[in-house]
Amino acid sequence: SLLSNEVHRRSDNNSNQDNTTNAVVLTEEEVETWVDVVQMNAAWVIGTALKNIGEFFPYAIEPVVVVLEKKNSGETSALELLLAQFVEAPSQQKKRQKMIYALGALLRGNREAQLTFLEIKGPKQMARVLEKELLNDHDDAVLTKRILALLGDIVFDNDVEQQGEEGEQHDDDGNSIVNAIACPSVCQSSLKSLTQSSKVLRETAVRTFDSLIPYCKDWDMELALSLTVSVKKNWQVDPNLDPEIRRDLLDLIAGIIKKLRHKQGK
Repeated sequence: SLLSNEVHRRSDNNSNQDNTTNAVVLTEEEVETWVDVVQMNAAWVIGTALKNIGEFFPYAIEPVVVVLEKKNSGETSALELLLAQFVEAPSQQKKRQKMIYALGALLRGNREAQLTFLEIKGPKQMARVLEKELLNDHDDAVLTKRILALLGDIVFDNDVEQQGEEGEQHDDDGNSIVNAIACPSVCQSSLKSLTQSSKVLRETAVRTFDSLIPYCKDWDMELALSLTVSVKKNWQVDPNLDPEIRRDLLDLIAGIIKKLRHKQGK
């Protein structure tokens, strides 16, 4: 409940002056700063406590009752609260990074949470944030990297689970999740991410791009190939890459180029 804005609000409309005690009265701006700190710490605790621990997966969508200002209560969940804080903090990169960390802990490998994520339009909301982040090409692209990594991991979770023994698609829920992630906005953002100058972002961008190749249908294939070849050339000459890492990355990009050419030939 600490993730909710409502629980931090005063229940009355009194001014900031308190003449009955010697308590220090904070300004509205100071209160907002402390609320952000509390919410970031709450997200960090959730992410750290739940990360990769299957027995805690139900916690993501477990009903939470939050007392609302001038109302009785409202039912929500940790997943909904984290998504709301992630979307509502456009100018607060540190806060968003904490929220995406916790969202990743709740969503990775958690099918029920992923289905709820669809119901609350999580992929669309995250896609809009990703689009805006990619408008600024900067070296410190940590948030963009984390968004792409999470979306790619959700696709991978369901890509693995929905394959039958002969590779036939048999999982309707998995298909729904993958199709929601591989929407036109995310597909175009994934393609655009290959043009970013950030070395911090590049490998994650390529891996997410790779996971989306079977599902994205509206790419300009010539552009996709051109950008992929450009990344390959960059990795070939990057003096800071460890030789073994360079070899692994070039193998990855070679596989992507092969998939794109195969898709282009269909």
